Amino acid sequence: MMQWTYFCIGLFYQLQCTFSMEIDTFGLPSVTTKFEEKHYVVPDRTINFNLTCEATGDPTPSITWLKNGQSFIDTLRAHVTSIGVLVFTEAVSSTYGTYQCKATNAKGASISPEISINRALLGNFPQTPEVNTVSEDRNQYLALPCTDRPTCEPKSSCRFEWKRRGGEGVAPEERILVDNEGTLHILYLDQSDDNETYTCGVWNSQFRSHVRSQQTTKLKIRFDGSRNTYPPALVFSKNVTGKATQQARLQCVFSGHPLPDIAWLDTNGDTIEESDVYSFHDNRHTLVISSLSADHEGMYTCNGLQTASNARAEGNVYLNVTGPPIFETGAMVDQVLTVGSDAQYSCLSRSLPNEIVPDPPVWYQDAQEITVFGPEEKFSRNGTVLTVNRLEKNDTSCIQCAVGNSEGRSFRETRLVVIDPITILEGLPEFVEVTPNTSVGIRVTAITDPRLSLTYEWSFLDNEVWTGLPTGVAISDDQQNATFTPSPSNVQEIIGIYRVVIRHAFDSVILHTNITTTFSSTTQTAATNTTEATPTTTSASTTTTSASTTTSASTTTTSASTTTTSASTTTSAKMMPAKPPVGNQEEEPSSSVPVAAIVVIVIACIFVSGLIIAVIWYRQKKQNKLTIDQPPVKFENTKDA
Repeated sequence: MMQWTYFCIGLFYQLQCTFSMEIDTFGLPSVTTKFEEKHYVVPDRTINFNLTCEATGDPTPSITWLKNGQSFIDTLRAHVTSIGVLVFTEAVSSTYGTYQCKATNAKGASISPEISINRALLGNFPQTPEVNTVSEDRNQYLALPCTDRPTCEPKSSCRFEWKRRGGEGVAPEERILVDNEGTLHILYLDQSDDNETYTCGVWNSQFRSHVRSQQTTKLKIRFDGSRNTYPPALVFSKNVTGKATQQARLQCVFSGHPLPDIAWLDTNGDTIEESDVYSFHDNRHTLVISSLSADHEGMYTCNGLQTASNARAEGNVYLNVTGPPIFETGAMVDQVLTVGSDAQYSCLSRSLPNEIVPDPPVWYQDAQEITVFGPEEKFSRNGTVLTVNRLEKNDTSCIQCAVGNSEGRSFRETRLVVIDPITILEGLPEFVEVTPNTSVGIRVTAITDPRLSLTYEWSFLDNEVWTGLPTGVAISDDQQNATFTPSPSNVQEIIGIYRVVIRHAFDSVILHTNITTTFSSTTQTAATNTTEATPTTTSASTTTTSASTTTSASTTTTSASTTTTSASTTTSAKMMPAKPPVGNQEEEPSSSVPVAAIVVIVIACIFVSGLIIAVIWYRQKKQNKLTIDQPPVKFENTKDA
């Protein structure tokens, strides 16, 4: 049971350490700029495109850049400024590639995730002019596909634009919309469409340019014999793939006259309402889902209902959410460890549902790939876990890992700080004997890394529980001196086992001492009785001449003296506390733990576990912020002077 007590207390101290010190104190560099994963630039044009990298560290780190894993070399069209800004003045074939910012100081090197610079594209339609004429009944549905569409990148900068005769743009309206494939849907034709012409085009905002098809469609509307009503029909829907954290556009295009009302159901069959995540466009034919996650993947249902006729049409769109590997909670956290210990880092990740599993991680130290592994080497690995063996001070560094799948690569960095363990300069004696009305002092002194502060926490073992100090024990302001000043009335309350926990945020040492005494209230009482018996014997010897009487009195006195000695010996044996625990784990008292103590311990464990779960959730919520996951406090690592 005592082990569980120490486990819960250790968890509590670990939680405290999470907030007690920022690892930035140790000066390791860290790239703080969050870059977009992809950038697109227009080729063969003068541009003013910069990548600014910021980093922290002490001393201030220098900024350099890598291209495709190699040191970037300045050119006429791209260079790095004195403050580390990567400047592009013109986009040519050599511009495109993968870049990383590197921040270096005397303590290590931090590197950013990969940033890809790609070529923006905007092709052309076939240049053969062509005019097609289409005849349809009034109120009928008509689709005009955008054929021979040119290449356009990035997709986020491209959109389809249809124009009427004279170059007027076709704006979305209740009965007209353009789907994700560029097809123009006229949900029902009316008189205004007669003799109208439509031409497809593509706009790329990167180029600030529009290309237009040479194919034109002219409409002829038939009015004789046309119907006034058409039931709702699903004329377009297509499964969609979207990247995690980005947005997806789901479309169900319903024709009909009059137009049906459209409703969407999520993957659980619940009706979707407008929110921060869901929004409707194109008269609810288009559902936009923002900030995609794995929870959004699944089959969505769309319904088109004509209120007057109660006619209904239904469709389904499957949303597949993809993305690079996602790091599991607790992967790659900063650590501060002592010399001689081992550091372990987990690069555990997973792919989204229906994606291939991530590749094995690639490991780096200070931006240099680690290629040699083995139990006798500095680095060893087991699956997704890297172990840095037998730490030394010069192992302080930045550790990085990269994992990939079919949808991309993910990168994470952590920092390793190696410090000297707490060193005891002046420890506690194994035993200290005290007597009433006499002060006895003991002192403990330790040193550690100068960037850290030590605390000294004293406690007393009372009924198998470490508690506060009893009356008669004083601790100095610096917590390094303990003074014991017992009185005859409380000396028995003071004797026992004491400990001092010497700790900082990342290490701890526990020392013990035994406070004993030979004084007891029984000894004092017996001594008083002996003093009172002595005059009686003397008087008997003076007034009585009988040898036998004197001998008898003497015998009585001896007996009393013997009895006193025996009592004193017995009391002394009872008041001698047990020897303090030795080794890494304190010896548990033999008596059973009270039921109340067990209940308190269980409640404390539940409370501390809840706090830790809250911290993990908070870290997950704030991904952009580096936090410190300290190693468990070595709470039972007892070191005697």
